[in-house]
Amino acid sequence: MSESFLKRRMGFERGHPLILLDSLDYIFGAYVVAWMLRLTPFNLQYFAIACVMTVPVHMVANFAAYYLKLKKNPW
Repeated sequence: MSESFLKRRMGFERGHPLILLDSLDYIFGAYVVAWMLRLTPFNLQYFAIACVMTVPVHMVANFAAYYLKLKKNPW
């Protein structure tokens, strides 16, 4: 939701892609929740690795879903 809020405030329409925000809001939210539930200790190195790995995986998954006709847009 925070990503959508930021995109609206920047003037982007609904569904407009912002690759970094679209990819990293999930990993940030998951990491914060896991840390709050004490499922993982906060480690900046692991967080950075997860962020770097998430962007290309997210892009590939979205394009694959688009070409398999599972999504309307490739983002």
